[in-house]
Amino acid sequence: MTCEDRQVVRRKCVRCFLIRPADLERFANWTWCRENIRCEQPWHWYRIVALHQLATQWQQEEKDAQNPSPKTQGMPLVDKHATHRRIRPISVGIFTAEKPVGEPAAIAWAAQEWELKKMGLDLNASSAS
Repeated sequence: MTCEDRQVVRRKCVRCFLIRPADLERFANWTWCRENIRCEQPWHWYRIVALHQLATQWQQEEKDAQNPSPKTQGMPLVDKHATHRRIRPISVGIFTAEKPVGEPAAIAWAAQEWELKKMGLDLNASSAS
């Protein structure tokens, strides 16, 4: 997928994830992610972290949409569009007969703790979610 970066119409690649809302609920639980999600290769652990971060962002956006903060600008048409959600619901069909690339691999999470902390992610603190 490509998009314009609004600077002289250069195109850049972006990632687009198609995730069911029920799966986003599960991905928001870090303990569930660590215990249940497998990747193609052990070094793809960061994909699980990305899914978890997407899910927590989605939860925050859903919460914010339910309780919008009052705007003080007094510009109803502008204020209505002041929030730009990163995660959008869409309706698509998915090819269900797709075969996995290989056998799922378990992630040695204990070995990745230092890398997560280096990124400023203390996901174990939120494991009660």
